[in-house]
Amino acid sequence: MVLAEAFCPPCLRRRTTRDDYLTYDPHTLGQNWADALNMMTSNLRQTAMQQLERNNTVGKLENEQAMSTLELSSLETSKDAPLTYELFGVRTVHHMVNDHEIIDQLVEQYYVRLIEVARSVNNPDGLLIGAYWSKQIEGEKREAVLEGTPGSEDGSAIQNSIQDQGGETQQ
Repeated sequence: MVLAEAFCPPCLRRRTTRDDYLTYDPHTLGQNWADALNMMTSNLRQTAMQQLERNNTVGKLENEQAMSTLELSSLETSKDAPLTYELFGVRTVHHMVNDHEIIDQLVEQYYVRLIEVARSVNNPDGLLIGAYWSKQIEGEKREAVLEGTPGSEDGSAIQNSIQDQGGETQQ
């Protein structure tokens, strides 16, 4: 377990959006993303679904036989907003382009704001994701995240060329 995960609230420690949405392979993509969407408030879920459909994200990832894993390096709790967190980590994405495997190492920042709701059998923590966004990190902050990621102390986490996708994913 990544050290940062030990300090997460229960709903971020168990299988959550960061696992379902950011860790997948061609066989688990659809179910993982459905599970992640079900952990969101209805308005966030609707926005995320519209973005996924508009960009044909699932179709593109399935066609590329994409796989993604995430190693968290740190988690910061907001001092100004309760149940609001910033997570930092390295996401490794494998995908096929013209019969060639491409491996991208993406250093990213994630923002998660949780909302308290009634506890239920399906949601024993009583929390839903009310806001989520991610963006790639560059420069000194990128290097700091890499240094804090397990397996990257000697730079071995970066095995192939870095191909930044650029931009920010807002949901």
